[in-house]
Amino acid sequence: MLSLAEFQDIANGDEIVPMATEPTNRLVNIRNMVSQELREAKVELGQLKSIKKESEELPRLIEKYSVCIDINGRQYPVTRDNISNYLENDEYLKSAIRQKESEIEFLKKKYNNADEEIEKRRRLVDVKTSIEKLEEQLMKIPIDQDGIEKALAEAKAQKKKNSDEIRRIIMDGDSINSLDATIRKYARELGVACFTDEGDKFIVTNELKKYSGKVLFQITYIFKLAYISLIREKMGLTLPIIIDSPRSGEILKDAADKMLNIIRRDYGDHQLIVASVFNDFDSLKGCNAIELKRGVFGTLPE
Repeated sequence: MLSLAEFQDIANGDEIVPMATEPTNRLVNIRNMVSQELREAKVELGQLKSIKKESEELPRLIEKYSVCIDINGRQYPVTRDNISNYLENDEYLKSAIRQKESEIEFLKKKYNNADEEIEKRRRLVDVKTSIEKLEEQLMKIPIDQDGIEKALAEAKAQKKKNSDEIRRIIMDGDSINSLDATIRKYARELGVACFTDEGDKFIVTNELKKYSGKVLFQITYIFKLAYISLIREKMGLTLPIIIDSPRSGEILKDAADKMLNIIRRDYGDHQLIVASVFNDFDSLKGCNAIELKRGVFGTLPE
């Protein structure tokens, strides 16, 4: 709704040159000039995206290989969050890219507006395009932008309040200790303990995506096992464990086997379903294998 309100503001404004009053030759010149500006803007956008991609490569490699630094005998993981000025530079690049994309969208609309007017005059038929009809319909929708923004602010505040209450309840219970013990146990076994050494608050984090590649895959894997273990402990439910592509996320065969061995060893009473294009896992030898030669639906019995 907010996006629609912004569209109406632009459509009601004077950002786009009114084309109907311009001579045809003048419209052609406008279209050609806008086309050149559009090409230049796309080149600049490509350069910005290339710079951003290059700036992401170093921290990606650092996180991929789980690089840590040793300070007074204690290991700390190196991530994009603690590389000096990285986040500020990254935000600047994101802002520059958004601005350039907005400029390109403006130029596209201006180009299309001129082009449509030229074609309409050439055909001598006053036919509105589907886009123009849609714009007319959108312009008729009544929107209380202030009311929407107020409702969004209230919803966000309530969401934060609910999240804080959930965290308080979790942190006050004994469940946090069980989760903490399970996560740290498997983190040590898989060699990613340094990324979980942030105290109890790490257990209720919602920022796992700050990691990437192998680290993200393994920590997410550990969290899910911890949840399954806690549900079994508190509710007596033995949930099936489904793993999609254990060799994804830059995970090599040895690392995948280590993760699967944990399940075979500690969750032997759970049903385990693994979907993978590989069939060489040491820990799955002797298991029932279903090969989908003709896709999922082609393999099902008629």
